[in-house]
Amino acid sequence: MTARLFAIAAHEAIGQKRRYTGEPYWKHCERVASLVTSAGGNQFMIDAAWLHDAIEDTKIDIETIYEEFPWFVGHYVEWLTNDKSAPTRAERKALDVEKYSGAPYAVCTIKCADIIDNAKCFIASGDEHATRRWMMEKETLLLVLKDGSDPWLWGQAAMIVGGYLGESKLQNSV
Repeated sequence: MTARLFAIAAHEAIGQKRRYTGEPYWKHCERVASLVTSAGGNQFMIDAAWLHDAIEDTKIDIETIYEEFPWFVGHYVEWLTNDKSAPTRAERKALDVEKYSGAPYAVCTIKCADIIDNAKCFIASGDEHATRRWMMEKETLLLVLKDGSDPWLWGQAAMIVGGYLGESKLQNSV
């Protein structure tokens, strides 16, 4: 089974919808995979982009990903899965920053694509408080991703996040 079909089936199996828009959640995965493709990502990266939310959002576990897909795909998905062990949101986001500071190029590139699509969704939501908090978290994360990811995707993510925040630490980095 392809990563595309696997991701669609996993998200559809639980009826997952995108918050704010109500669209099928797998559409987000599709857009992330499309961005990774546009940046010249290889098939492992594209497959991992399709599957990047499968572990944290569906009933799929990481062992299943490793069984069904090449090792690199599972490795990237494992990197991209949020660590929910920290008790507070602030601690989880701090763990993310630490984790991504040592992440491989492929993982950082996929994460930039994920940030781009999520940012557009947050902006369209009209939820100013949630959007601002999320953008500030991503501003910090993007500073860590800068040197390890595709420059075009990073620049797109930085322009969206930095543009939303106005005065941003990202403005001098773009």
